Parts: sequence; structure tokens; C-alpha cells
Amino acid sequence: MGRSGKLPSGVSAKLKRWKKGHSSDSNPAICRHRQAARSRFFSRPSGRSDLTVDAVKLHNELQSGSLRLGKSEAPETPMEEEAELVLTEKSSGTFLSGLSDCTNVTFSKVQRFWESNSAAHKEICAVLAAVTEVIRSQGGKETETEYFAALMTTMEAVESPESLAAVAYLLNLVLK
Repeated sequence: MGRSGKLPSGVSAKLKRWKKGHSSDSNPAICRHRQAARSRFFSRPSGRSDLTVDAVKLHNELQSGSLRLGKSEAPETPMEEEAELVLTEKSSGTFLSGLSDCTNVTFSKVQRFWESNSAAHKEICAVLAAVTEVIRSQGGKETETEYFAALMTTMEAVESPESLAAVAYLLNLVLK
């Protein structure tokens, strides 16, 4: 058996040793990636949200296929078909841009697991955007307490089962 604390000859030169008293220094002096992520995470969105009730309705109609952009007949040239696709992608982008307005970390799960064809998820996003807009219009700081109070008020006012389910899901996230 070898002695405790003694290394074989030649190994000690290869080891990178900590100076005495610095064994707890686990964070490197250069943490640019963390600083960049932190600056994006805690900053408020620069502009106003493009998510409105009309945008949500337009998005729902586009997803269900009941509304067609452009002419009602089939496109005559491939260029017209591409224009339709571009407009659809753009409308989808404006709908999703409203999701990033919520700066509270509690609702990051809603943004991470986005399902574009889920009606329940669209309802959750619409309720979250509306509640965030109300809190901001009242001059709130978007704390969990403010979201809880706003969601409880919303739950009392909402009548449709889809909206109730969305509010209940968001309340569940706040309470966790």
C-alpha cells in the first residue's frame, strides 16, 4: 500500500495544482457566455408586442385552413405559391413574437415546448400575452405575485372551458 497523499514519481509535475486557499475558485475569470446569456435573459423587450387579438384570430384561421391568403383560386405561377408561403410564415412569426414579451422565468416552459398545431397551447399563449399586457399597462414589474393575482382575476372572468384550462395551467406554473 502506498502512503496517503504521496504521488508516484513524475506525476506531480504533470498535475495542475491549485494555490493554497484557492480550491473554492470554481468560476473562471472570463465568463463572457454567461454574461451574454444574462444580458438577454433579464432585459425587457425593446419594442411593443405584435400579438393582438386580431393576430391570434388570423393565426388560428391560417392554422385551421379556413382562411387562405391571396386569391381564392389556385395559384397560376410558382411565384404566387411562394408568396403565399412567405406570408404564412410571417404571420406565424408575428404570433410567436408576442410569446417572448413575458420576461418572467416561470413561463419559460410555455416558450420552450411550443406546439404550433395545438389549440390548447395557442390559448395558453393568448392568455399569457393578455395577462402580461394588463400587468404592464398597470405599471407592474411582472412578478409572480402580480401574475397570480391577474390570473385569478382572469379565471373569474373567463367562461370558455379552453380559456379556463389555459388559466389553470398558467396558475399551476406560478404556484410551482
